[in-house]
Amino acid sequence: MRLAEARRRTRYSARKLARVTGSSTRTVWELEKGRRVPRQSTIRKFTETLSVAAGDVEEFREAIRREACRNAPLEALAQLEQMELSEEVKVVNATVIRVAAQRSLREVMEYLIRSGHSEDVKRIYSELCGEATGRAEEKESGD
Repeated sequence: MRLAEARRRTRYSARKLARVTGSSTRTVWELEKGRRVPRQSTIRKFTETLSVAAGDVEEFREAIRREACRNAPLEALAQLEQMELSEEVKVVNATVIRVAAQRSLREVMEYLIRSGHSEDVKRIYSELCGEATGRAEEKESGD
């Protein structure tokens, strides 16, 4: 459903929705026209006020997708595209991106192992674990 439809279902005018959510009427209008991508805090306020799930509102689904995809590796985005094409997923959020990344990682690891490079997988895994441990120790000592 569109945001305007959700607003009308609850019998809110654009002005009243803006007042209740602490937004401007212009913000409501721009969101409904697709001229603005809402921030997560805005999505939360609107969905609570309108009593709808964020994934049920088209304008919010796109915002959630953009936020989830930011900084995601290209391989995970390619895996995500396959998931979307197969209609396996309706709303792309951080969990879906994590699943896509895991699938991509599994495929890469399987390829390396099948092609006789299992030691590379072990080495890379050890390096990454060591780097993560080092960052965690640096963070703890900096506190």
